[in-house]
Amino acid sequence: MGKSLYRLTLLNDAGTLTPTSQEMVQGVTDMTLRYLQAGQSQFVAADALEGSDWAKVTAVQVSLTLQNASQRAGAGAQPLSRVYTTTIALYNRLN
Repeated sequence: MGKSLYRLTLLNDAGTLTPTSQEMVQGVTDMTLRYLQAGQSQFVAADALEGSDWAKVTAVQVSLTLQNASQRAGAGAQPLSRVYTTTIALYNRLN
């Protein structure tokens, strides 16, 4: 499978910055971020933000699509795939 969610950090080695990746979650095949702006009723993609005003963003919705390592675990000998979604409120932006 070989897909995962990674984070990239910079390590300082005697003044030389070296990017280092660290696996966070195995089996992530897709990640989607959607944003809610103050006064709006629906989450939208970053390119659809009204006026691209990031200061008005009050919440972020994160969706991860995960697929198990077994390629034959699901119906019809297909891999199992699930979407997990959570919403994160940006408290400093809420009234």
